[in-house]
Amino acid sequence: MSKIEYDRIDSLQAVYKRDQVQAQKAQDTEAMRDAKADQVETEAKAKEADRIEDEAQDAAKQSKNALKTEKEAQKLRKRADKQAEKAKAAREKSDLN
Repeated sequence: MSKIEYDRIDSLQAVYKRDQVQAQKAQDTEAMRDAKADQVETEAKAKEADRIEDEAQDAAKQSKNALKTEKEAQKLRKRADKQAEKAKAAREKSDLN
C-alpha cells in the first residue's frame, strides 16, 4: 500500500472515531435529559402523594372528631332523657300530693 492509501485509511479512521465520540456525547446528553425528566416526574408524583396523604390525614382527623362529637351528643341526649324522666316522675309525685 502506498503512503496516500495509508493516509486515506488514517483519515477515515479519524473521521470514524470522531463520529463515534459525537454519537456517544449525543447519547449521553439524551440519557441525562431523560434522567432529569424522570426526576422531575418523580418529584411531581411524590408531591402529589404527599398532598393525598395530607388530605387523608385531615379526613381521618375530621372523622375522629365527628365520632367524638357524636358520642358526646349521644351522652348528653341520654343525660337529658334521664333528667326528663326524673322531672316527669317528680311532677307525677307532686300531682298526687
